[in-house]
Amino acid sequence: MSDLSDFTGKNSKFSGTKGVKIPTGTTGQRVTDTARFRFNSTNSLMEYYNGVEWKIVDAPPVVSTIAPENMPSIPDGGTATSAVTFTITGSGFAAGAQVTFVPTSGSNVNADSVTVNSTTNLTAVVNDRSNIAEANDPYSIKVTNVSGLSATLGDGLQVNSAPSFSVAAGSLGSFFDGADVGTIACGATDVESDTLTFSIVSGALPNGLSQNSSTGAITGTLNTSDGAANTYNFTVSVTDPASNQVTRAYSITVSAAPSGGTVTNATIGGQAFRIHTFTSDGQFITNNSLSQVDVLMVGGGGSAGARHAGGGGAGGVLHITGATISAGTYGADGGDGGGRSPNETPGSAGQNTTFLGETANGGGRTNAYTGTCYTQNGGSGGGQSGRHCNQTGSATQGNPSQYSGTGYGNGGGTTNSSNRHFGGGGGGAGGSGQNASSNSMNDSQGGSGVQINIDGNNHYWGGGGGGNGYSNGQGGQAGNGGAGGGGGGGKSPNANTGSGGGQAKNSGGGGSGDQGGDGGSNTGGGGGGGSQSGPGRGGAGGRGIVIVKIPG
Repeated sequence: MSDLSDFTGKNSKFSGTKGVKIPTGTTGQRVTDTARFRFNSTNSLMEYYNGVEWKIVDAPPVVSTIAPENMPSIPDGGTATSAVTFTITGSGFAAGAQVTFVPTSGSNVNADSVTVNSTTNLTAVVNDRSNIAEANDPYSIKVTNVSGLSATLGDGLQVNSAPSFSVAAGSLGSFFDGADVGTIACGATDVESDTLTFSIVSGALPNGLSQNSSTGAITGTLNTSDGAANTYNFTVSVTDPASNQVTRAYSITVSAAPSGGTVTNATIGGQAFRIHTFTSDGQFITNNSLSQVDVLMVGGGGSAGARHAGGGGAGGVLHITGATISAGTYGADGGDGGGRSPNETPGSAGQNTTFLGETANGGGRTNAYTGTCYTQNGGSGGGQSGRHCNQTGSATQGNPSQYSGTGYGNGGGTTNSSNRHFGGGGGGAGGSGQNASSNSMNDSQGGSGVQINIDGNNHYWGGGGGGNGYSNGQGGQAGNGGAGGGGGGGKSPNANTGSGGGQAKNSGGGGSGDQGGDGGSNTGGGGGGGSQSGPGRGGAGGRGIVIVKIPG
């Protein structure tokens, strides 16, 4: 009887429920004999020999998902070369399976290690994520079993770049307690235009401030009760949908607000400032050192004489920039303008304005029809009077002695007194007083003030007073006050009065009949020249001012 192993037959049938026992052996125990069929105990797969090689009997796998599907180009706390682990789900995964990342362009990337957790789940590790480049997006995911059968998830992986902060690390500014900080930029950009999320991951913002989770902007009104300067350190995180997270350290300094004068807040050139304005004598008090402080000081304007008078000189102007001020108490003393002059008396010089040890000189006065010349020099000089005086006032204002900045002042105008007794215009901080003329009869304008925007307004400061318009019955024009609060000149018969200088914090007054107009209050404007004798004929000078501008 032949061996049953050589059994041949036709229409053989197998019955039972346990299955058919077939030959089992390792890979090393294979034989090269056609039509052999066995179970390979090395890889736990069925195999057969086709006469050339052993082939695995296997079904192709199915690839359903990969995570992450958006790979961070740089992980939180890692680098571009940090390893990345992918979890792939599907079916039909066999031991020994390989994973390949197939780019739209460029070379394939094979996973450095693959762990088949089950027939439906495997883990693939790429040791250097920089091998999967964003430039070659998107990547298809190919899983290949040992049998050679494979499946692909098309365009399953995108490489996502990390966001980038738009603001450098470090201080976001120094502010005074109680201040509205406006909008402090703390945003980021993303090359994929992903929606970003911001948060404070360590430290804390000062009380009263909050961060917009969508834009990163910090807003609010400070409410810390900090008596001395205190620096708040915090770290901001920005995260994209691919879990790219980038952090950056920032700080905000809060200090007690200075006091003194009338306090306003202004935004100039996109920056927030605190403005202290002194229109009367007072004290500026700060508990902390201050930097980048700008100061405007204007001396009191000089008044004009009562008869045939030139215009009063404007107060000198000092503009201090970028100063550093130590903690302390500082007197802010604004100079009064010279008072009105009655009858045939000369005007009065404006008083000096002082702050931080610096002085803005008061404006020069002007003479009257008395036969005697009086000193007319000042921050800006007074204009020459129309008769019995050939003296014009010179400017005495210099630059600051202790701080960076500029002083402004100019001389007064002259006159021709042979026939008509016009007075020259008073000097202004920005220009000289105009000369009077016996021919045109429309000069004598006060010198223009200087335009300085220290409080958010493009005001002129220190306009000279206009000269008088005495015409001896022949018509004419009294001088207008200079822009910046100069008073207009008065007139005598057949002459027109001068208008007050505008474009100032407070405009100067126009001439009225024989009386000169007053200089604008708190502008240092010079008074307008009086034309005839009588009570209150010469215009008064405008009071000076002190303005302190502090960042924050």
